[in-house]
Amino acid sequence: MGEIRLRKSANQSNLNSTVMNAVNKSFHFAPQVFNIPNNPINPNLVSVMMPFDASFDRVLETIRSTCLDLYLECKRADDIWNNIIIIQDIFELIYCSSVVIVDYSNKNPNVFYEAGIAHTLGKPVIPITQNDNDVPLDLRHHRYIKYLNNSEGLRKLEAKLKDRIKILKSN
Repeated sequence: MGEIRLRKSANQSNLNSTVMNAVNKSFHFAPQVFNIPNNPINPNLVSVMMPFDASFDRVLETIRSTCLDLYLECKRADDIWNNIIIIQDIFELIYCSSVVIVDYSNKNPNVFYEAGIAHTLGKPVIPITQNDNDVPLDLRHHRYIKYLNNSEGLRKLEAKLKDRIKILKSN
């Protein structure tokens, strides 16, 4: 696979920005770790990347309920088993999703890896966290939803997620 590097010189300063934008948006990737799924992107699929821990059950319930209210399907990696290798299922889930929700709470390294996959694939990512300190410096330039894992906090999370998903789905 070739690489294109653009360097702006003095005589290119008047280069049409539309052409530059088209060149910058061209993207080809050939992963060596994952197989590109045959399934199409599902405009109604929201995937959730979060720690697999019982303390997050009510959070997942809240996210699923939010999606259901918006007539969207919500899946997490443990909802599927299409491939023998779990990371391929996770990649396929992210690849086929129209929105990816990532919970940075407890600094779970798997969630950060999955967020990186979503970012690389150009997916709209909605970061959420229970603690500001769980968002690493390299990701703090992204806005995120902070929530408390209690009844009131989860109601607020639901409202904020609904607003954000509606905005993303309207674009």
